Amino acid sequence: MTWLLKDGHEKALVADEVGLGKTAMVIETVSRLLPAGELPHTGRSRLARVLWLTDATLIPQTMAELSRFGPRLSAVKAARRELESVRWQRALREQYPTGFDVLVMSYDLAHSRRNFLSPAHSFSMLVLDEAGNLRGGGEQWKTVSALAKATPRVVGMTATPMENHPVELFNVLAAIDTPDLWPRGVFEGDFVRWEIKYTDPVTGRQTRKPEDWASAEHAAQVRDYLDQVMLRRTGKDARLKLPKNVTEEPVIWVAPSAEQQEAYDKAARNRNSARAFHGQQKAGLSTGESSAILDKLIELLAERGDQQAIVFSEYRDLLTEIGERLDAAAITWTVVHGDAKDEKRQEAVEEFTSGAARVLIGNVVLERGLNLQNCNLLISVGSSWNPAREAQREGRIRRAWSAHESYEHVTLMPNTQLSEAQWTILAKKRESVKSAGL
Repeated sequence: MTWLLKDGHEKALVADEVGLGKTAMVIETVSRLLPAGELPHTGRSRLARVLWLTDATLIPQTMAELSRFGPRLSAVKAARRELESVRWQRALREQYPTGFDVLVMSYDLAHSRRNFLSPAHSFSMLVLDEAGNLRGGGEQWKTVSALAKATPRVVGMTATPMENHPVELFNVLAAIDTPDLWPRGVFEGDFVRWEIKYTDPVTGRQTRKPEDWASAEHAAQVRDYLDQVMLRRTGKDARLKLPKNVTEEPVIWVAPSAEQQEAYDKAARNRNSARAFHGQQKAGLSTGESSAILDKLIELLAERGDQQAIVFSEYRDLLTEIGERLDAAAITWTVVHGDAKDEKRQEAVEEFTSGAARVLIGNVVLERGLNLQNCNLLISVGSSWNPAREAQREGRIRRAWSAHESYEHVTLMPNTQLSEAQWTILAKKRESVKSAGL
């Protein structure tokens, strides 16, 4: 924690291993900076000293952690309708005449109300929780980057600042405004190997995408830079005990049913490559009527008796099929997905953590920030194409202060040529991430 208090770390990335309590550490840092007078009110409005941005789904959990780890901090969450309400601001000034400490809001809200946030409501510190959201750049990235440049202290938090290629890591660092970062043109020109996707036969213009590091030497230079601006600790470094992965069979390859194989072969004949790809990927998991991989899922759960489990799938429609299979097997379940409102997601998480539901099923929402250490069994139905996402998913149950000494992460993969290629790509990306010291 004292690392963030040292000179030169005013704008830094905390990329500790998943589950080590990055949020608690940053809250403790804020709690130390405040009485030292390091976080004064700034700007024309004395609204808050610290702006804390996170996923909308994580706001309830963030408020709970601020209360738990920073009981002396005054924290307020901002709702979309309230933020520019004169009545809301007047009530806050009456409650906190000299201003309060932390304003919590989502990235989406900060972007949509960017004109409100600056310059009248400037801050002494900006916290970017789940900073991996900024990997892709875009308009939201521009908003956050502008806020970071105008704020004296910035802390980004993510265990996985890079998923696919080096440009993602650069985007995260640039959003934080870490000092002495290479100019974008220099980084993208010298440090990144690009794959040419298409060359226009008339103009000669090329469409390309970032692929990997330009060389091992360039990756080493980035590692040296990260040593200056990033804190990354393992459980051993932090002297915290994390549950150990004891999965005996991490990947179970499941042969598709005859109906699935027929659908897979049909999709492969589609002349549209994108449609062929998605059709093959979907057929490997389920045809809607037949799914060998979901049969295997229910078999695994039946073998575990009453053990709680998290079941993940990338596909929203597959969550419905999983729920139907669980109902047929008389297994209680609840669901978290991106289409549900925030309060519904929170209800589902509470139902699972309280033990009222044996299984929690969900999609990408389950990869971000949630504390689900009441469980120590994760089953992935299919895989993503990014090792960072796999690590984030495991991080929901592999957390410090878990009641469990071990956990399992079983991945069910369809035994198809496409899935085998996917698994090979995952292995290559893991090596690329390691080369940057992540």
